[in-house]
Amino acid sequence: MKTLYSEGRVVGLSAYELYVRQVLSRNPSAKVLSESQWLAAALGTNNSMILKIPAGTTKGVHDYVLPEGSDLCGCTYIIGTVFEGSAEFDEDGWATKVDDYGRLIANTGQLYPKTPGEPEDVPVKPGYDTPSDEFIEQCNEYMKVTSGIMLQPGEWIDNVYQVELENEAGIVLTTESDVELLADLSNDVARMSLNVDLSKRGFVRILFDEDIDTDFYIFLHGFAYKNILAGMSGFDDLLNTDNPENGDFLGPQAFPWAVHITFIYNNDMMGNVRYSVERMISLYEQVVHSTDYFEDTARELNNRYATLTDRYNELILGFEDTVAQVNAMQSKVDNLQSQIDTINTTIADMQSSIVATNSRIDDNDTRLNGIDDTIVSINRRITNAEGHADDIDVRMEALDKTVDDKIQAISDTVEAVDTKISELKEEVGTLSQLTTTNKTQIVRAINEVNGKIQ
Repeated sequence: MKTLYSEGRVVGLSAYELYVRQVLSRNPSAKVLSESQWLAAALGTNNSMILKIPAGTTKGVHDYVLPEGSDLCGCTYIIGTVFEGSAEFDEDGWATKVDDYGRLIANTGQLYPKTPGEPEDVPVKPGYDTPSDEFIEQCNEYMKVTSGIMLQPGEWIDNVYQVELENEAGIVLTTESDVELLADLSNDVARMSLNVDLSKRGFVRILFDEDIDTDFYIFLHGFAYKNILAGMSGFDDLLNTDNPENGDFLGPQAFPWAVHITFIYNNDMMGNVRYSVERMISLYEQVVHSTDYFEDTARELNNRYATLTDRYNELILGFEDTVAQVNAMQSKVDNLQSQIDTINTTIADMQSSIVATNSRIDDNDTRLNGIDDTIVSINRRITNAEGHADDIDVRMEALDKTVDDKIQAISDTVEAVDTKISELKEEVGTLSQLTTTNKTQIVRAINEVNGKIQ
């Protein structure tokens, strides 16, 4: 058995055996990958995960810890993109099984691949050349992702290079306050280095620049097995590696204290952006072309407003003239009433004189007849005056009614004109606001789209 195993190879340990020895030398109780797992990790392009971002995720930074029991970590850059399809997820949002890989393969009860699986045996979905509205919406949500990193828990320790830099400056570190003070003196240098703990689960940190309104899925590629790295990567002094000219500080030769996630955009997103830009430009041109119509309408409304304003002023002047006429007629009435009062006073005085005279003369006095004639004449004048006063009262009542009717009619007309003027003002304001709002919204939308493209 041993002869067969050693036959055909150079004497010594295989690469896998070297890996096993290295892992166990670091930690005798560490989990060692099987040879097939190790070979897959060595030959493959690392592992991938799918993360669900649910609706309701708020703007800002969010951390997503890898699933319980996961053997993966990040030791070099990770690529992220939107995932078109569907999957089943655990309670933390990590996919456990894929049910649909998107438009380029149909695998449902009605349409599915057939053996032997040649290209002609594997169908695409109907309408594959056009992304669904749901996927377009998911792309729009994905574009709210601003930045991301992958982090691994561990012990954060003083940066050795920084301590050396401080010592070169002739400063002796004696207390914790000195360390904090010196940290401020070299803010351009990373303060802490990381001694990673691969027994713990790493986490993905993502920044969103807006709240998330619709569920979408991020495909993350570039995870590595922690136990492979345990036998290969360096963990000491991650900020001061041996071959920085080769980029070893970015991993996997040395385990970086933070792993950058590069988010990429596919053609569907760019096509959607182009469509959105063209749509915004089209809407903007429509508004620009309709400006003449809005201006003509506003000009017509302004003319109608001016005409109604002139008519309103005419009615006000007519109302003021009518009030002046009423006041003049009231003055005449007051004058007539004063004359009637004077006549009544004179009649009362004459009646008093008659009573006094009657008390001084005999019933047979010849002057009595003349006095009686005088009394008759006076009574006739009283009757005529009272009739004249009654006639004045009738004319006043008619005049009052006419004046009241005119005032009411003018008031109704003025109220109607005020109402119409208010409506016209509101209509002009609405048209102006509509034009301004449309232009503002379209310009804002174009700026936002340009920001996304850049």
